[in-house]
Amino acid sequence: MGVRWTVYKQGAGGAVKGLSFRAHRRLGRGMLPTFLIYQVTTACNSRCRMCGIWKVKPENELTLREFEHLLADPFMSKTRWVNLTGGEPFVRKDLVHLVKALKDRCPELALVAIPTNGFLTRKVVDTVQEILDLPGRKILVNVNVSIDAVGEKHDEIRRTPGGYKKAMATLDELMKVQLADGHFETGTETVVMDHNIQDIRTIYSTLKEHTPHVNLTPAILSPYYNPGEDDCGKMSEQTVHQFVKFLMELRLKEPAYAYYYTRVSEILTGPHLRKRTFPCLGGYKTMYLDARGNVYPCLMLPIPRFSFGNVRDAPVHELWFGAGARDLRRRLKGHLFCVRCTNNCDILNNLKEETIDPALFLMAHPELRKALYKSLDEGKMRKYL
Repeated sequence: MGVRWTVYKQGAGGAVKGLSFRAHRRLGRGMLPTFLIYQVTTACNSRCRMCGIWKVKPENELTLREFEHLLADPFMSKTRWVNLTGGEPFVRKDLVHLVKALKDRCPELALVAIPTNGFLTRKVVDTVQEILDLPGRKILVNVNVSIDAVGEKHDEIRRTPGGYKKAMATLDELMKVQLADGHFETGTETVVMDHNIQDIRTIYSTLKEHTPHVNLTPAILSPYYNPGEDDCGKMSEQTVHQFVKFLMELRLKEPAYAYYYTRVSEILTGPHLRKRTFPCLGGYKTMYLDARGNVYPCLMLPIPRFSFGNVRDAPVHELWFGAGARDLRRRLKGHLFCVRCTNNCDILNNLKEETIDPALFLMAHPELRKALYKSLDEGKMRKYL
């Protein structure tokens, strides 16, 4: 009953936050960000067929001192969740110091998530341990390993010989860290596309043997993260049908993901969507900072016409609340990419800061609500409350 009371209590507070967000969104006004996605580098030790970021030369990237200066702005004081992405984040030599800067300068910081391809097993594990050993208050650290297929097929998608064995070795080592430290969590992230849809059940069951946290996300064709020359990363209608069917099967097994899986399915199967089926906080309470200091509402559209500006040119709060920011937010509201976007980049921010839609969803699906409460009573996901 204590867990449920916590859910109800947070839901009431979240409803107030949700109403505030919706009012700001209607007016096109930004809010202090609670979720920061920071691309620590474009450097990558993989050559993924569905992503061209490895072709970007890592140059003129923000230094540790510049990042610390950014965090000193009161604008960043409400930041609670941070995703340190890349490229491959673990190739950045001062990654531990970046996390320390976040801990020292963001008083409400609760979670730092770092995705990885897992090809640098020892580097990843040692860096995670250094982060967990940082002095001061404890935060939750999450590292998800990207695994898109089983065996050589994963190597072929990532164009990295031996990549699957390396990624699985990293996952297994990180699971040992999770068992030893309650402030650390690991899992996997699988991008579903034409190239792996036929193996989706095998991928899921294989990964579940190693970790309870297996997240599935549909491939997204972004103007920035473009597919390779052979269209790897696309989803045909047949792939969409198979994927949605599988997600619907998973909802009771994975109630923590049920809201996201359902909303994604609605987007993928909706023929004439006029708006996204679940709210996006990008540009309002979610901020994306690329490696060179450019500020965007979203990590999926980091292109010049959607930039608020660069933190080297002006204080970040001036960029976020500036004269052109409201027009940019207005343009994004009806943008076709945003309407069809299925990315889960700010799903935690959504669930915690805009709880109205998730609450309405659970009210409409009592069987999922019951399964979610059961998993919470069993201690699953309790650390996120």
